[in-house]
Amino acid sequence: MNSAVTVAAIATMMAGGCAGASGKGDVYETIRLGRDTFPAAQGEIVISFIGHGSLGFQYRGRTVYVDPVRSLPGGEVDYTKLDKADYILITHEHDDHCDATAVRQLSKPDTRVICNGGAAAKLGKGETMANGDVLDVAPWLTAETVPAYNTTPGHEQFHPNNGRDNGYVLTVAGRKIYVSGDTEVIPDRVVEARPEIVFVPVNQPYTMTPETAAGQVRKLAPGFVLYPYHYGGTSTPTDISRLTTLLDGFDADVRIKPMQ
Repeated sequence: MNSAVTVAAIATMMAGGCAGASGKGDVYETIRLGRDTFPAAQGEIVISFIGHGSLGFQYRGRTVYVDPVRSLPGGEVDYTKLDKADYILITHEHDDHCDATAVRQLSKPDTRVICNGGAAAKLGKGETMANGDVLDVAPWLTAETVPAYNTTPGHEQFHPNNGRDNGYVLTVAGRKIYVSGDTEVIPDRVVEARPEIVFVPVNQPYTMTPETAAGQVRKLAPGFVLYPYHYGGTSTPTDISRLTTLLDGFDADVRIKPMQ
């Protein structure tokens, strides 16, 4: 992924805001990275693919970031050029998920930062959520935390199964979105929630292999949109296209974005 294109495209994308919210929605059409838009109650959910584990969501002029980080495998992101955040969610305290400078650049006086305890300690602020918590963030946004952890022997130290790290099941204007964080397991609670939009990580040794990811998402009710993310960036190459092959014949819309 070209770093110059990444920064310029994302800055233009997020500065445009939601189509119909700022009057600049048409700017999306000229961006290489594009956008994905989903209809929702009284508006649209617009998803921005910033890179690796960093995501942006917009709904009716409100902006949510998950794990915003400046230094990504595809290049540096200047968050001062992006829309300010109404809400920032952080899954855990690792540097590729929790970046105090990015949080500061995105924050305005009323921005709420929601995170696990480790990220709150690193940032020196934040509303903490533990696994199993449910928070009504806004009338249109609910966040439920689920566990995120490793299961491969010898890898448990990266993301231990002790409740430290969060994944999020977000309800955005009635639509369920699962952002897994760093995990090798999709918890039963996510299966019960029946998410319509799913983000799962695919990079060993820290998260799933394509084979693991394919097996885990098959637990979900079919018909969802699947975004593999947080792939690459390690000495172990990830053939992300293999996930599409492994899910051939399964009812999921697999969309590969530049989320190295």
